[in-house]
Amino acid sequence: MEKLIFQFLVVFMVWYLNGRIKKSFLIPSSWLLGIYMISSFCGIIDLQVEKYRMPYTSEYWLPMIWFLFTLLLFLLPFRTFNENRIKMIVIPNKNTLDACSTTVIILSFFAIFFFGSAVFRIFMMGDLSYLRNSRYMGGEELVEEGLTNTIASVSASLYVFALLFFFIYSCMNGNKRRRILLLIASISEPLHVMAYVGRDGVVFWLFSFVFLYLLFRPYMPSMSTKPIKKTFIIAAVALLTPFLAITMSRFDTSNIGAQGSLISYLGQGFVNGPLYFSIEDKPIHLWGSFPLVRQIFGLREPISLGLVEFGEWKSWGFSTFLSSFVSNFGIWGMYLMALLSFAFFYILVWHKKNFLNISNIIIYILYFQIFSQGVFYFRQYTRGGNLFILLCFVFALLFKMLHETGKPIVLQRTDSR
Repeated sequence: MEKLIFQFLVVFMVWYLNGRIKKSFLIPSSWLLGIYMISSFCGIIDLQVEKYRMPYTSEYWLPMIWFLFTLLLFLLPFRTFNENRIKMIVIPNKNTLDACSTTVIILSFFAIFFFGSAVFRIFMMGDLSYLRNSRYMGGEELVEEGLTNTIASVSASLYVFALLFFFIYSCMNGNKRRRILLLIASISEPLHVMAYVGRDGVVFWLFSFVFLYLLFRPYMPSMSTKPIKKTFIIAAVALLTPFLAITMSRFDTSNIGAQGSLISYLGQGFVNGPLYFSIEDKPIHLWGSFPLVRQIFGLREPISLGLVEFGEWKSWGFSTFLSSFVSNFGIWGMYLMALLSFAFFYILVWHKKNFLNISNIIIYILYFQIFSQGVFYFRQYTRGGNLFILLCFVFALLFKMLHETGKPIVLQRTDSR
């Protein structure tokens, strides 16, 4: 257990020093590091809930330190970027803003109607555990596959942009009806995941809402923060209700129970991650998480390893995004990815400026999405997820071009919080 405690203390100190140096814990980077800190703490409890042997042995020290070093290397962009030095946010003119937000609302509502009907059928059937097992074991789907599904899936992934525009209009004290529509549009991703009897969409929505609230909080009128907090509580309760229903149905009769499953859900990455790093001949699945890249460049479809076990590590457990990166790029390729990601972040977001524009924020959001969701696994491993990454860069480029046209809107910090 002392190894997992050591791991938690290291992550805690990184989180604590980040807040002290930046003189605030209510900033996006503290939230991201806090997610990993909570996960590492739950890893200590998960060690007691699940039946592990290797973490109690001395052989676990080296892979655990290796895992921890690599993880903190990838999180370095957030640790070095000081959000408090940003004095203003520059956004496009109102006509461009209205057009973009309207497009997001239309696409998101399409996804809500498409997946919402499937979610309704699923909860009417009642036995969520059976439906989940039928999908993964028997291949039974309650959602129609095809082009419409692909469009709806990509549209659902735009939920974070619905939240982005919601907070921008809140800072501007903009049209209330549009803000409500954007907030409703943001539930497209939770419904998308629930349509496959999954829970991750709710957690990712919560992650993104808090992240964007902390990013835009200093630019909001003081009268806006209280209603947003109230809105968040109501929305969180509404989304956590089906989340808990799925959890109870799937794990209430298991050996660890529903409560144990929640601890394992949050903490197993910090146990399984080092276990993966301890495997000498790690399973390689080159470009396995990037089907869109393979399709564009005509690469051969990799051989699927399926569900496999190597010692105590199981492929169906969470091992953080690092296991996917090692599997996709190899050890040295993974470290090259870490260096490139830091360089891109520096060029596209950091770059010694005292302001952010929408292009910067979109890349900032992309990094947060990958690494916050990566506390479980690399979430963007599907064709739709690959397309989301590509779209973020395309949107960032388009907004950079639009930034030079029209009269942009400048959001100034309203206080020194």
